[in-house]
Amino acid sequence: MEENGKEDKGGGSSVPVIREMTVTDPTGFHCLPAGQIARIAMDFRGTIEVERDGRRADAGSVMQLLALLAVPDKNVKFRVIINGKDPEAAIEGIEKALRGEISGAAGQQDGTPPQQPKQKGGWAHYLTSLIPKRSH
Repeated sequence: MEENGKEDKGGGSSVPVIREMTVTDPTGFHCLPAGQIARIAMDFRGTIEVERDGRRADAGSVMQLLALLAVPDKNVKFRVIINGKDPEAAIEGIEKALRGEISGAAGQQDGTPPQQPKQKGGWAHYLTSLIPKRSH
């Protein structure tokens, strides 16, 4: 555990990489990019946080991302703070999610749209299953 109570996921750099970003999607920030960014953060070896107006959120939490970035303004400016190995790859992934270049509800890289789920519970169950599960 680190001093701030967060689990150290084997990050490398002690100097954070900070990048300014802007949500430019005409529909604003919503669940799809939030889920994609959370998945990137969960897979990242280190920590990724998002900061806007002095408030910070864990990028691995869809709910925290939505609470911080899902606002009526369509040009939301925020900072991404990354500590860990290969921060540029994480930044590239986040930028792709913000530009809508990761398609599909589960972040499918092949560009094919998700199909109607065949499992019991329909779309609500399917979408709930996409929320990244934290490993302890």
